[in-house]
Parts: sequence; C-alpha cells; structure tokens
Amino acid sequence: MTLCGIRSRVMTSLSSSSNHHWYPSQQYYSSPQPVVMMVRGNHSQSSKKWLERQQKDPYVQKAKEEGFPSRGSFKLKEINEVHFPAILLKRKQKKQKGLKTHRNYSLLPDDLSNKNRLIQPDMIVLDIGAAPGGWSLYASTQLNPRIGGAVVAVDLLDIDETLSSNNNNTDISLRIKDNLGSNFHFVQGDFTNKITQKDILSAFNKISNNSTADDGDNDMTSNLCIDAEEEGGVLDIIQYDDRRPNLILSDMAANFTGCSQTDAIRTINLCEQALEFAAGDCFDTSYSKDDESQGILEEGGAFLCKYFTCGKENEADLMNATKRAFHSVYVIKPKASRKESSEQYLLALDYNCK
Repeated sequence: MTLCGIRSRVMTSLSSSSNHHWYPSQQYYSSPQPVVMMVRGNHSQSSKKWLERQQKDPYVQKAKEEGFPSRGSFKLKEINEVHFPAILLKRKQKKQKGLKTHRNYSLLPDDLSNKNRLIQPDMIVLDIGAAPGGWSLYASTQLNPRIGGAVVAVDLLDIDETLSSNNNNTDISLRIKDNLGSNFHFVQGDFTNKITQKDILSAFNKISNNSTADDGDNDMTSNLCIDAEEEGGVLDIIQYDDRRPNLILSDMAANFTGCSQTDAIRTINLCEQALEFAAGDCFDTSYSKDDESQGILEEGGAFLCKYFTCGKENEADLMNATKRAFHSVYVIKPKASRKESSEQYLLALDYNCK
C-alpha cells in the first residue's frame, strides 16, 4: 500500500467568499481542559460563573473521583459504551446485509455486551491532539496489550506537562503505561508535519515488532520506506506494511480566538487534516474506494472527531469527504457534552468498505 501525504491546498484569502478555509500555521490542542476545582484570588464575573459551573458539573466531579484528567473522557466513554452499541442494534433491526468490514462488527448477546463497543481489545488506537490524556487513558482501559491492543498518542504539548501547569496529577502517562506497557507510545509534535508522521509510523512499527520480539532482533525500520524531502512539509510517499491503526480519534480544537464562528471553522480544518491523514485524499471528488488506499487507517477501521457546528456550508467538505471514504457516517451529541456547547462528534465506520 502507498500513503500520500496530506495534499497541498490552494490558499485562499480569508476575505474570499469561498467556504473552504485553510490555516496553515494554526496550532491545536485537546480541548477538554484538566479538572480545576478551586482557584484562589479575585476573579471576573465570567470566571466566577465558570467556577460555579465546574463545581456543579457532575462530570467534573466524576472525573476527579475516577482519576481522569478532564470531563472529556466521559464523552468517549459514552460514545463507546452507549452510542456505538445503539448503532449496532439499529443495523441488526434493519437487517443490513452485504456490508464488508474488516472489523466485522456485529451485535453480540447481552452477556457479551463489553464486546459491543467501538474500541475492541486488539485494536491500535491513534489519539491525535491527546493532551491532557483523558481519551488515551480511557482507551487504554478497553485494550488488551497481550493480543495487540495499543495506543499511539500525539500532541504539540506533553501530556504530563499540561497537567503540571494546571496543578493536577501528572501521572497519566504512567497510568496508561501500566495498562499497556510497551504498547503505549507518545509522539510530541504537529501531526501534519512529515517528521512527526515518521515518528507516528515508527511507533506503529514498534508495536508490530513487539509481537515478534521473541523471534530475534528485528530491524525496526525494515518495513518502513519513506520518500520525502529532508525539511518541511509532510510525507510524500510511504510504503508501509506493518499494522495500521484500527481507530483514529481526534478531540482537538484550534486555539480559541474569542470568535465562535472563526474557532469552529478552524477546528473543522483540523478535522479535515486528521481525516486526510487517516483516509487519504478523500476531498477529491474522484476519490474511489476501489483505488489503493492512501491513508494510514486499516481497512474497515473507524474515525471519530470533534467539531463545532458552524453552518452546513462550512461543514459540507468534511461531511462529503467522510462519506466518500467510509461506509457509514453518524453525528453524535453525547450527554457528557454540555447542552449549551455547539460541539458534535463525527463517527465514521468501515473505512474503504463498499
């Protein structure tokens, strides 16, 4: 298989009437912030309201009690344990036939309900924009490293440094490693940059080699062939024969500017870049599932990303591209997401399956 790097887009003026926006230098972070319950000192009226809301929020309380770094962990938990099984049930009720999927999701009896989940024990999960680590930590509780379950987390910020700066516990990485051992890898950097992408693929390669370590010394780059320029840009062509991620997660958001519409569009752009890394150039209308895959996602895999509603005209590119690359696409609003928030979650299943 070959993987082409994220395609170069034509830059358009922000004052243009085009609905497609590109922010080449924007940074990202995982938007659920670490749990902060009390802050001393004088506060503005808006800060006081925020603190009051945090103190009354049941998910903030649960995150503190259960040791998660933020309330955002419960959004993934709800999608995994409630919404995804409901999707499987609807599939069963409709008696949908002929669906080709590598994962072969199917609704199991109630006594095996822990298997009716998006995150299966043997999956490789790629968590983009992972800091402060809540999604990676939750995913690690659903995986079994003895049968190949693994997490590769990526962020501009170090997970534990993010927590330390907010006076929270800084042992999230250690707790994930306790669950997964050497099948947890953290990559610090911009996932759209070729150097970071090489590090991500190298992590997948190491996970693949973990299962064959007893066979003797392995060349950790034997199945990783990269053709790219030395500096700048993203990977041009990758020959990659090791295990690929079965699930790609993105809970990241653009750094907030204070303008909700601008913030939403910038976050949509991050979703598009994550989707393109996962599924290749599915923004091209000529994209076909019959073509050799250009993305890093395993065939039959899933993609989950957060976005903020900003009008159908601004969301159309993301939605249409997702539908080209995946068999089934769903929009989810978890109960753990605040009612007043415009955030939604886009869940795409069965990558490159007809």
